[in-house]
Amino acid sequence: MDLGAGTGIAARALTTYFSRVIAVEPDPLMAKEFRKASLHATLRVMAPEEYVQSAGSIDLVNVAGALHWMDAPRVIANIVRWLRPGAVLAVYSPRLPSTPPSVGRMIRRESNDHWRRFRLGRLPGTIYACSLGPLRKAIWPF
Repeated sequence: MDLGAGTGIAARALTTYFSRVIAVEPDPLMAKEFRKASLHATLRVMAPEEYVQSAGSIDLVNVAGALHWMDAPRVIANIVRWLRPGAVLAVYSPRLPSTPPSVGRMIRRESNDHWRRFRLGRLPGTIYACSLGPLRKAIWPF
């Protein structure tokens, strides 16, 4: 699943590795560009907060530079329900959003101490993938 799919850049990559990709994009103009790309992905034009998916049915949720546009606690709560045990949540962006210094230190500490080993070295930029069990305990208060 690709949330905030935009024009389909990340979804295109996901179709290489997954037989079924669901792309959720709320902006009709972005969705129009997504459709032009003729991707082998199912496109849902709606807000990620409103998307409904069966519990435990997803192996990977990708959010490429779009989480700041979403109601993050609501979306993460949905993702927690959607992912199968052992599944992956990948959230990445060219840069982290501005945060208070104490939050920034916590994010850097968690990233360096716990998540660095999950970093996909073949991908450029700051990209992290992690299991939801530790993520839920470390960052999100659910």
